[in-house]
Amino acid sequence: MIATIAALFVYPVKSCRGLQLSAAAVTERGLAHDREWMIVDAAGRFISQRDVPRLALITPALSATVLALTAPGMADITVPFDRSGASLPITIWRDSLPAIDQGEAVAAWLSAWIGADARLVRFDPRLRRTCNPVHGSDTGAHTAFADAYPLLVVSDASLADLNERLAAAAESLPAERRALGDRGLRRR
Repeated sequence: MIATIAALFVYPVKSCRGLQLSAAAVTERGLAHDREWMIVDAAGRFISQRDVPRLALITPALSATVLALTAPGMADITVPFDRSGASLPITIWRDSLPAIDQGEAVAAWLSAWIGADARLVRFDPRLRRTCNPVHGSDTGAHTAFADAYPLLVVSDASLADLNERLAAAAESLPAERRALGDRGLRRR
């Protein structure tokens, strides 16, 4: 059997828009820069589109040296790839770990967009956030800020089946719809 990749997406900032790529480097934590950054509230708990749907309107872009964020009606902001910054304790699902705070400027930008205190953090590459062995055996697989696994894959056939089932209730869902990749895969 031969598999063909029809589309390839990364989500640099968890719960923001994804980027369609023509190629991506695969690292031990999944696709390069996938869910490497995350937005947290004042208590350090991650914020997702489940709580703040307008995160879907933030569009990230990657260059060789910066993460850029754009949102309607907001001035663009860039965050250097520099990994310096204060260590900030964060919580994602049931995992608590330190992350690298990305500074006051982007925190103010995100807080203005969300309407509540928010900060951008980056995954600390010195850490390993292991995948739940109940669902993926004890392979030692680990990820950054993805809900559960380093790679999330959906086939055209399963997407077509889902859309067929939803036909009476809603419009078709595209493959890049973030919720498809992690619905039901929350870390427990």
